[in-house]
Amino acid sequence: MKPTRRDFLKTAAGGLAAVALPISLPGERQDFFSPITLGKSGIQSSLLSFGTGTHGSNKASKQTRLGMEAFVDLGGHAYEAGVRFYDAADSYGSHPYLRELFRHIPRENVTVLSKLWNRPSDWAHFTTAQNAVDRFRQELDQDYIDIVLMHCMVEPDWTTLYRKVMDELSELKVKGVIGSYGASFHSIYALKAALESDWPEILFVRFNDSGTQMDHYPRVVAPMLRKARSDGKGVIAMKVFGGGKAVQEEQRESSLKFVLGSNAIDMMTIGFGSREEFDDTVERIKRLAAGEHAPAR
Repeated sequence: MKPTRRDFLKTAAGGLAAVALPISLPGERQDFFSPITLGKSGIQSSLLSFGTGTHGSNKASKQTRLGMEAFVDLGGHAYEAGVRFYDAADSYGSHPYLRELFRHIPRENVTVLSKLWNRPSDWAHFTTAQNAVDRFRQELDQDYIDIVLMHCMVEPDWTTLYRKVMDELSELKVKGVIGSYGASFHSIYALKAALESDWPEILFVRFNDSGTQMDHYPRVVAPMLRKARSDGKGVIAMKVFGGGKAVQEEQRESSLKFVLGSNAIDMMTIGFGSREEFDDTVERIKRLAAGEHAPAR
């Protein structure tokens, strides 16, 4: 499930490979598009993830509403450009869409993340982590899922409140059913609890330069994420464009520059609605990596 550096860099010319970075990054990562390692989990993948959950809830999202054919076309376009990470969740309803995508791209070359909703709901019908992951595997038509997270932690005592679910996910890793585990966060209190716990290997956190849809101000969150990374936790940024609210050129440019230069993340997930949106973001990242300014418009 882990692409080698040699395989990863065999992307087409102009894709997401080997872009020199003019600033110092922690660890061994020397450019934005060489494979990264998510903390002590050992899981390797691309810096950029294809998100499937924009405005996602109740088994639907911006990406699934594109329809199966358009979803597969967009996901395949991202793969051809060098993306090797796909971010899903039960609440997005994106598992069947990824199942179809994996008929067109090599599953063994990509990392798959999904999230379980372990609270009472009208749609999740959660009982145990084992049952949820078994269903995810059926929906994805996969025996193994690289990363499974507990979705949307907000409680300051979530590491006590959901201890049973955490233990079940740990056991699934031991069994070889999943590769790693952790949680996504929607409150600063839950994030603080994650830093104080040895359990989560992966943190999925809202992060941008303006604080839009974040858990707290960027100046508060950034050092917390750096601490998490120093402790060996893998950090994935979401809401880099503020959940689609960063629509102006300067907003997207400044947020990408801030997030990528923060040394607070390992990678980021962005939900794209079209090839044009994807290509625009990739070109921005490549320019920033090369230390170039945005062209005049």
